[in-house]
Amino acid sequence: SQACQMVFLPSVSVLSLVAAFWQGQAWHDRGLKLHHSRNSGPKYRKQASAVLELGGKSSLGARSTAKSATSSAAASVAASFMVNFGGNTFSSLDAASKVLTSEQLVTMTGCACLGQEFDPGNAHNFAAASCGCINTAKREPCNKPILARVPTGLKKDQWTDPHDIVDEAAHLCGWSTYYLQRFLKTSPFSVARYNDGEWMAMELGNEGSGGGTCPGNVDGLPCGNTFTSRLRKTLENKMLVEDTWPANNNAGITELFDKGFIYQSSWDFTRHAGRNEMASHEGWNFKQQFWLNDIIHGLVREQPADLTAWMVVLGDKNRFRVTGVGPEWLGHMAHKIPFDDFVTIRPAMADEQEELQTVDFLKKEIQCRLNQGGPCVGNGAAAQPQSLLSLGTRSNASRARSQVFLLSASMMTNIVIADLYTQAKAAGAFLIDIGSGFDPLINDPRVRRRTGLQAQERYREPKDVEVRRLVHLMHHIREEYDKQHWPLPPTFTESTEDARRLIQSWLQ
Repeated sequence: SQACQMVFLPSVSVLSLVAAFWQGQAWHDRGLKLHHSRNSGPKYRKQASAVLELGGKSSLGARSTAKSATSSAAASVAASFMVNFGGNTFSSLDAASKVLTSEQLVTMTGCACLGQEFDPGNAHNFAAASCGCINTAKREPCNKPILARVPTGLKKDQWTDPHDIVDEAAHLCGWSTYYLQRFLKTSPFSVARYNDGEWMAMELGNEGSGGGTCPGNVDGLPCGNTFTSRLRKTLENKMLVEDTWPANNNAGITELFDKGFIYQSSWDFTRHAGRNEMASHEGWNFKQQFWLNDIIHGLVREQPADLTAWMVVLGDKNRFRVTGVGPEWLGHMAHKIPFDDFVTIRPAMADEQEELQTVDFLKKEIQCRLNQGGPCVGNGAAAQPQSLLSLGTRSNASRARSQVFLLSASMMTNIVIADLYTQAKAAGAFLIDIGSGFDPLINDPRVRRRTGLQAQERYREPKDVEVRRLVHLMHHIREEYDKQHWPLPPTFTESTEDARRLIQSWLQ
């Protein structure tokens, strides 16, 4: 799940921006000048003054905000998430992070992360404190993370200087290959995503003031007290905290592959950590570190080669059995995402009771597969509104294969993963929160667009560097498979032209 992210500029009317958002228009179409720097995301070319206001007055106004949040508490939380920087207003730090530079976000929040992709000029800005977060480069040499701030104790051969040249085609580590590498090694893990919508809901749960619709949630998810309280408690789940990076572990950036659970988060976690704390936002004493790279969204929108390589490995039916969970239109991606079966849920919940029933239903469906190693048929009252699309078993080795669950069930995903993590870990299974990650590749009018379809251009006519990178990744897959004497996956190819067609097949 990802909350609605809007950028409001003084020179553009609110109505035109809202209309542009729902039509999927990119921010730069509204006059923002973006550029890309090496090993970093989009940059806001104009260096705005370091002015941050939390909970500032928005050009939306309280009346408009209340329309999207039916309780006064929800409306208050939504308003408090708005931030102003350099004369521009953003609906949240998550929204701001899609536009501003790393330096500007550090200045805004007072937080620095392990592996932070600083511009070199900001490498010695030690005013910001470490806030218990990890933010890696998208591509970097293996076992040598790109670090501008180097944790004490690391030797030169253990990190890469931001000034060093990174080969966009050949370097095979960084967040863009994280999923691929862990599936190649059959190293089970689970990940739950906490973006601005989750943080808004958890603040309601923390205050016991849930009710109405979750603020900023494009799915219109109900935000009752019971649900928001359970969501908030996932941050304190003992097993999850024990299996992720502990707070204040400065060596964690070199130990990315030995953790069983990942708390992926937007910058909004800093409302309760670091210098960004305010009187109305008490510190939550986090015991874990948050990973700021939203891997699934980054893969789909920006990294066609890396996404395709991961799917090639995931499609190895001798090794993995993949169950999808989400709305019907995601299930229709079965010829592109290698689902073995799919559990369909309604795209919207009528009330908190249905929401909680759906959580229970999904837990039973996943537990059934963990126990049986194969497809299950939903039953009981909670299952009746749902439908199960069975895509059949494509291998006779289901019990020998690792179970993989790709979940797209809005904030319900976080609770389901937290409740089932211990059982999944014992079974050697993967629980992956994919949220709305694949939406940019889905052409279905029922999809509530969080982003536009611009990413499809990367797949329609892939750049040569992407094709070369996919070939490099295929070589890497072959090397790992040869070590284990495994037969290669069915869609494996090392041909340049076949690699190009494989990327283009996402749109076919």
